Amino acid sequence: MFLSWNRIVLLPLLFRVHELVSASRYGSELRHNNTECLSQLKNYGNLSSPELCAMAAGEDECGSFMFSSSYTVWGWGCRCCSSPNPNHKDHDLWAVYDVVDCDDPNSECI
Repeated sequence: MFLSWNRIVLLPLLFRVHELVSASRYGSELRHNNTECLSQLKNYGNLSSPELCAMAAGEDECGSFMFSSSYTVWGWGCRCCSSPNPNHKDHDLWAVYDVVDCDDPNSECI
């Protein structure tokens, strides 16, 4: 019975998340791997992927963000960068991404 209830509740939710991500006008492009922003503006919380982070950052008119896939559960999540250039301090758990506007005909959104 639990499995049936689980499927009834979770499958529509998963399809809705897929629709939201697919319909997003924002994408992400890796700028720097294994480093963090020079400075941060805002923490968008525990988002589970760079794509979801790009959606939040793009809606907030943030041009770049840092994301940690290793520590989303622990609250590192997704943060807007006020300066996306690396601080020349290696950090294996962060990556810096640029937000891509998928409505721009010159962008290469997947």
